[in-house]
Amino acid sequence: MSPPHKRTTLIFALQIIRETYSRHPVISRRNQVLTIRKEQGQKIIELGGGNNPHPAADVNVDVREGPKVHFTADFDKPLPISSNEWDGVISIFALEHVSYTRIPAFLREVYRILKSNGRFVCIIPNTEAQVKWILAHPDGWDGHAFFESASCKLFGDQEHSLREGEVNAPVDSHKAWLDPLTASKLFQDAGFVDITIQPYGERETDMAVIVIKPKSDGVLDQVAAIEKTNVELVKAIANVEATKTPYDPVKTFNRQYFNGIGYKPWYWDFPFHEIAFRNILSRRPESVLELGCGRGYILKRLKDVGILVRGWDVSKHCQLTKVSELVMDNDCLNIDAFHCGAGIVSPDWVQIDRADLCLSVAFLEHVPEHLLPALFEGMSKWTKRGLHAIVFDSKDDCTDPTRVTSHSRAWWTERLPKGHEVIGKDELESGTFPQDVLKGDGKIKLNCGSYMTCFHHGWINIDQHELAQWAQGNGYTYQKHDLRQGIPFDTDSVDMIYHAHFLEHLSYKDGRTFLADARRVIKSDGIMRCIVPDAGMLMHRFREGQLSEFDELNENCANAMTSAGKLWSLLWDGHQAIYDADTLCSVLSDVGWEPKVVGFRQSNCPQMLTETLDVCQAISLFVEAKPRVK
Repeated sequence: MSPPHKRTTLIFALQIIRETYSRHPVISRRNQVLTIRKEQGQKIIELGGGNNPHPAADVNVDVREGPKVHFTADFDKPLPISSNEWDGVISIFALEHVSYTRIPAFLREVYRILKSNGRFVCIIPNTEAQVKWILAHPDGWDGHAFFESASCKLFGDQEHSLREGEVNAPVDSHKAWLDPLTASKLFQDAGFVDITIQPYGERETDMAVIVIKPKSDGVLDQVAAIEKTNVELVKAIANVEATKTPYDPVKTFNRQYFNGIGYKPWYWDFPFHEIAFRNILSRRPESVLELGCGRGYILKRLKDVGILVRGWDVSKHCQLTKVSELVMDNDCLNIDAFHCGAGIVSPDWVQIDRADLCLSVAFLEHVPEHLLPALFEGMSKWTKRGLHAIVFDSKDDCTDPTRVTSHSRAWWTERLPKGHEVIGKDELESGTFPQDVLKGDGKIKLNCGSYMTCFHHGWINIDQHELAQWAQGNGYTYQKHDLRQGIPFDTDSVDMIYHAHFLEHLSYKDGRTFLADARRVIKSDGIMRCIVPDAGMLMHRFREGQLSEFDELNENCANAMTSAGKLWSLLWDGHQAIYDADTLCSVLSDVGWEPKVVGFRQSNCPQMLTETLDVCQAISLFVEAKPRVK
């Protein structure tokens, strides 16, 4: 360990040494040594160190007991480790032994246990490079035949299953495909930033990934705490006997509900969301728990101004189409307002013992009346106060048949916990539209192929459809134009470009021309955000037979009887091109951009996130590009 030094951050570095070693009789190779410098008091934990932990690790955790293992843990389950505890985490040839279905959750656990600005270094196989190496060496290597050499490289040593007396030991095999692009997306989705990936090992068939948990002045650390292990679900009333016809909210609040039954003509980011948001801000909430948040249109706005928030909705459709990463489902937030009682998880993601404001908009009237007392008791215990916008008259202009509890304002006020304000939904959404939202900031910002997903804040929404009257009535700036004819702006004149689920509607030729013209009009310090269906992810889900999870997103997908039909509905139906990360980044690079795959609600430009929406996040690929300086 190096002596204390002036830097305040933990330093990871890779240093090549010219020595060979053998982890298994089949494979010998030169190793790279992970060098770590840390200050006095900094702590490092290693996950999967076995009986050969890194010398800088203060604690070594493994799935198997051993003389150098401090304690064991199942990496396929939440880690029995406190949140925000470690300055650094090491994992050397361990991640690939975690089931691919659990790797995202495992990385979120690593994120949780790290301190703000903590480092995580992960040494893992590069399966793509391994396959290339194997195909280039059909006679095998290191004195071993092809079958043994290739199998060991791809599927692991599997040495634990061969130990004497351990016939029932789990097979030590690789359980995931990992390459630089896949790894980058996994770590981004887990919340990490400053992702560095470089080849590792003499043959460069492995890779080293170094990432950082971003600084957050404590806010992200508080939010991460909601994911911690053993959060106890507190229910005010358990096992409430159903007194009405069984009510299945998951089936009730489905795709059809949000596209015509409860909303006419469909559910979108109505301009009155901005008014409601301002009225909520007038209550000066320190933290907000929103029940029945839908896709999270209001939740997103609260988060964008720095308020600590969480939202919950039972709808699978909303989970697939959410616009905020803070829209949680039952498994994540442990709220059950419909089945056998109602309760709210302890909001330990805030500094205080209770969330400041419990928010609901047109939610309570959808809860069966016999379940409300339990829900109210949970609200009283875990929130300080509330703001509940309710439709008192169930025969309003939406004529929503799913409103199962209809009462007067006085009835709700009498029964809700003390300090919980009751207002009409129309009151919350009434008022003058904020003029600052209509005004721009002097920048030229283009939302290309907008259709009816338009933006305020000075964005120019462009599409070939006749939407001018509709756009004007909702305060949007709209320009009718066929973008296949070029972008109608001068060279080097545009600051920001956004397009979502537009590029795939152009032929490859027209798409390339559009991206090249976007490069022409963008300023040297501009940025473009591209969102398309993720062909790589969807085809992977097709191979795994997992496309049914998108039935609530797409009607044709739901109606398709086979996986191939579902894939067609999601990826090809109505489209002229498909893109995976390699294809989109390659085209962007060819026409003068520097592309980078980013995650849902992740951007190097905060303004891009606050002024636009990420749509169809469940099936989307997100790429940001900056102009390459010639």
